[in-house]
Amino acid sequence: MKKRMIFLAAMFFLISQSYPQNFEKLERCNAFDKNWRFHLGDIKGAENPAFDDSNWRVLNLPHDYSIEGSFDSTYASATGYLPGGIGWYRKEFRLSPDDKNYNYYLQFDGVYERSEVWLNGRFLGRRPYGFISFYYDLTPYLNFGDKKNVIAVRVDNSDVADSRWYTGSGIFRHVWLYKKNRIHVANWGAFVTSHFVNKKRANVRAVTEVENNTNDDKLVKLQSIIIDSEGNVVGQTESEIIIPAGAKHEYDASINIKNPRLWSIEEPYLYRLVNKVYDGKLLADNDTVNFGVRTIRFDANEGFFLNDKPVTIKGVCLHNDAGPLGSAVPVREWESRLELMKEMGANAIRTSHNPPPPELLDLCDRMGFLVMDEAFDEWKIGKKKWIKGWNVGQEAGASGLNKYYSQNGYGDYFEEWAKRDLQDMVRRDRNHPSVILWSIGNEIDYPNDPYTDPTRDNYEPWRPPAFELTEIAKRLYDYIKEIDTTRPVTAALANIPLSNEIGYAQILDVVGYNYQEQYYQRDHARFPERKIIGSENGDSYSAWLAVKNNPFVSGQFLWTGIDYLGEAGKFPSRSNTSGLIDLCDFKKPGFYYRKSLWTDEPMVFVSVTPPYDTLNRFRFNTVESWNWDNYKEKELQVVAFTNCDSVRLLLNNRMISTKKLSDAEDAMIFWKVKYESGELTALAYRNGKVVAKHIIKTASEPESIILKSDRSSIEADGKDIARIEIIVVDKNGNRVPYADNIVETEVVGEGINIGFGNGDSKNLESFKSNAHSVYRGRARLFVQSNGNKGKIIVRAKSKNLKPGEIIINAN
Repeated sequence: MKKRMIFLAAMFFLISQSYPQNFEKLERCNAFDKNWRFHLGDIKGAENPAFDDSNWRVLNLPHDYSIEGSFDSTYASATGYLPGGIGWYRKEFRLSPDDKNYNYYLQFDGVYERSEVWLNGRFLGRRPYGFISFYYDLTPYLNFGDKKNVIAVRVDNSDVADSRWYTGSGIFRHVWLYKKNRIHVANWGAFVTSHFVNKKRANVRAVTEVENNTNDDKLVKLQSIIIDSEGNVVGQTESEIIIPAGAKHEYDASINIKNPRLWSIEEPYLYRLVNKVYDGKLLADNDTVNFGVRTIRFDANEGFFLNDKPVTIKGVCLHNDAGPLGSAVPVREWESRLELMKEMGANAIRTSHNPPPPELLDLCDRMGFLVMDEAFDEWKIGKKKWIKGWNVGQEAGASGLNKYYSQNGYGDYFEEWAKRDLQDMVRRDRNHPSVILWSIGNEIDYPNDPYTDPTRDNYEPWRPPAFELTEIAKRLYDYIKEIDTTRPVTAALANIPLSNEIGYAQILDVVGYNYQEQYYQRDHARFPERKIIGSENGDSYSAWLAVKNNPFVSGQFLWTGIDYLGEAGKFPSRSNTSGLIDLCDFKKPGFYYRKSLWTDEPMVFVSVTPPYDTLNRFRFNTVESWNWDNYKEKELQVVAFTNCDSVRLLLNNRMISTKKLSDAEDAMIFWKVKYESGELTALAYRNGKVVAKHIIKTASEPESIILKSDRSSIEADGKDIARIEIIVVDKNGNRVPYADNIVETEVVGEGINIGFGNGDSKNLESFKSNAHSVYRGRARLFVQSNGNKGKIIVRAKSKNLKPGEIIINAN
């Protein structure tokens, strides 16, 4: 017995020497984003630690090297006429000799694309899919003490036409270094779900995978603690088991929370699960996961329920870029865009058509958005990526030889990587309460792109048969269910009649319909157990009525919330204009139309149909301008969007007329007004009282520049941003809607220009320049902290205009 006590005491001493006191740093110990070296172009031997990279550019991540290039018609319209290419990144770091007893993991949130990673010349692996997060175990190859460590990353996006939209190139998301004790919670190893939930009690299931990377069997205790947002412990449990050397174990705990606060759109309340891992009595890991207590349910007759309350999903599709910022999007820009979507009345996001950055889901959790988390835009065979413009050109037939599109893309890697990519997405994102649907694909059943349908008139027998879709969909469905059975699986279907016939639609828990509202009622009758959602929809009134008037339809996702680069028309059109705000976050009239349909707070917006728009294909594609001197004394079509009872229109304080919303066509109120300069006013009424007003005025000649920032101060962390609106105004401070002046900017002090644009889809000026023309009298400059505290002074000037200046504090 005495010998045993001496042995245990010795073991305690040895273990206590290897476990530090500060456990905080054992989690995500730092963002590994700073001071990387970058070289554009392929170069031999750059993976070698001794390679001389002293003349390479030094930068911080995230970084998108495509957005730094010039627009050129020789590139692909699909990806916004911007270049790709091969890029190399390298980073040096050192570790203390005291750190030898830890495990180190390097996580990349996204590298586009075909990344290869080396540590100290040792090849760690490759990952073709640019949108997926992945990590490597650095532990076996690390140096400690004076000898440096070198990470080298090769990125190959040399085939720019490998996507149907702009992707960006490079390490365009964050990189993290994890430092862990040898016994720890596995990366993405905790999974929290809510089961029995009511006002008095919630049963939370916490499944946690713990790794024992020591050479000995270990008695490992896991203590799981739930903490509310005020810091109170509201539930806990613990269990222990012997984990063999080099093995893993899944702890499965059930924890009750009394009087739970549920996560909802209106109150997105979050709890924390803290997993404390003990090696005997010594704390080895302290891992934290945020989660929300909520229930979700899709019903074939009544739509979607959140916490047993019916919710109409009012969603928008969002791509991964942010215009002038490319795909390296700061979290504040994502937050700003979600704020705009919330203002418009949206409550849901579809991540079209790829896994999103983790920080976007964090924001959706905090801000109360529902999420359709989507994995792929193509499966085994690539789709058409247009070169000269969307659908520009013709095919050469069965030979497949043509000069109009590429079919390269994720299909080149699907068979090898689909299971791992899909399951990694689910593991990474499964604790987000915002995520309510897993989508396995977008429009994979699109006619003849790439699968063919023999029932169609344009049947192309050389293409693969559509029935292959069903077999692949079943596999993908099963891959998800191996990881998560708590959420339904969907897909966005473009050819519902075909997908019904081949059984593809029947595999899905919830069936997504893209632009096929005409089949809602028919399929509801034919498949009474089917749960239906509009996974991609136009922003017409009829598409909205198909949701509003059919309670069995859970909701819709508009294409799209925000303009995006790529999927463009003929050069110089380098972006898709289907968004409700433009590339630079300026609201379009369609934003207000949607707001009138989706919100209750009184609002009115008045605008004018351009008289030169003879086709007028989109009746809310109007202009917020009352400058029409070329059309004096001619009648213009004036349009008002409102959610109020009626709108009275006045011109220079003279009443034109009052019209009721109930008499409106497609929820839009129209007038014919003979133009005269001055002031056009729309007054919105509820119950006989004016509750909202909107005025547009005739602007005189441009006189000066004014600058407006969304924030007066930002964090001095090298990441936070201010969004500066640059406006050309007349002598009365009115924006001049026809102004197109070139504005030169200067950022002085503790900030840098990271993007400059104006929202015009055909503007080819560099997003990284200090000079840019305004479009309709405005542009936007994105200014980022350089990491130092102090003032940031932004100045703007233009020929014949009074300059503008604004000061932002970096704290």
